[in-house]
Amino acid sequence: MGKKKNIYNLPATHSTPEIVIDYDNKVIKMSGRCILEDPHTFFFELLQKIVFIDDLKYIIELEYLNSSSLRHLFSIIRSELTLKEVEWIYDEEDFDMGEKGNYFKEMVNDKHPDVIFNLIEKPR
Repeated sequence: MGKKKNIYNLPATHSTPEIVIDYDNKVIKMSGRCILEDPHTFFFELLQKIVFIDDLKYIIELEYLNSSSLRHLFSIIRSELTLKEVEWIYDEEDFDMGEKGNYFKEMVNDKHPDVIFNLIEKPR
């Protein structure tokens, strides 16, 4: 009999991304759209679910991220004391998400120079 996986899954809505947290492998994945007008509560609740995880890896595969959500996500990631890796996955034809990824990479590496940050273009 296999071991039960220790995974949290929050399904996507019209304005929030799907969140999958794999506690055993220390990975959080966000995918979909994040277009919250007031993202404070959403990201605060997310932070409560991951604050105790050391060496966390973020996989961000968003098709859209508004500026207020970007600020909150950036704040959470920059506050991680033991951040290990970030993968920013975006459609190769999505110039805007590629630019946001580059900006995000610069800001994260400014605070955490040892963090592995991969910008990954996904073919259409």
